[in-house]
Amino acid sequence: MVVGVLLAPRLPAPDRRDLPIVCAAGALAGWAILDGALTDHLLAGFQYFLLIASVLVLAGVGRQLPEASRVTLVNGLLFVCCAVAALGWGGVVVYHGELGFLSAGTWRASSTLTYPNATAAVLAMAALVCIALRTNDPRARWLGATATILVTGLAATLSRAGLAGLGIGLVLLGFVLGWRLLPQAAVGPLLGAVVATTGMLPAIIAPTPTAVTIVVAGLAAIVGLVIGSRVGANRIVLVVCVVVLAASLVLLASRLASRFTVDSPDRWGSFRAAWDIFLSHPITGAGP
Repeated sequence: MVVGVLLAPRLPAPDRRDLPIVCAAGALAGWAILDGALTDHLLAGFQYFLLIASVLVLAGVGRQLPEASRVTLVNGLLFVCCAVAALGWGGVVVYHGELGFLSAGTWRASSTLTYPNATAAVLAMAALVCIALRTNDPRARWLGATATILVTGLAATLSRAGLAGLGIGLVLLGFVLGWRLLPQAAVGPLLGAVVATTGMLPAIIAPTPTAVTIVVAGLAAIVGLVIGSRVGANRIVLVVCVVVLAASLVLLASRLASRFTVDSPDRWGSFRAAWDIFLSHPITGAGP
């Protein structure tokens, strides 16, 4: 936060439109400190306060940057996220213990974030930003390829929440940016990601990586990148996209049935434990 303030051309200017966000964030930060004091975890509460304040300050600093600098910043973040997606993809294909995550006999991409759902959250947000940018220039091949990499990396995590978040985000983009612009920007990358993910399926479910599964995944990734960067939206492409997506979902559901249910004993156990703590401390909670 301090570095961001020092590097800013000027301090963030207040804006009335930001007032609801600032008030909500300030209330949450204040409650973290108060709750920490009430539960003898003041340092932990102060850490939450600093986290929230840093997010607000960095967002304000980013607003003060020149247009060219903001574009460079976003492009740099997309590049970093592509690296995260590619490393996760590689962790699944070659069964890398630090970049992949073995769960119930199935390999999932965890990348450098070490946890599939955390990786999925980052890649879903980055993919939505990339697709939103592409609505301004649907013919931008590098944005199409970038979105394909991000969505493929997201699919490799096999995160139900991450994929649901991407779907909800696309619906919101449709309302905000327009349903005519969104298909032109999103269909190609989504279709390319479906092809790349389908080619990765043998590596996901194989007991050990083989030359065949690695080659198939690599070829599918290349084809997916070509499709994602070059294919535009028209009726034929939309029909093909729907058919391929439906076939891939059926194939995935038949081979990865555990990832297509809402059953999760560990999470339900966590929910019950959290609910018990809430009943014991309904006002102050058990800590920030």
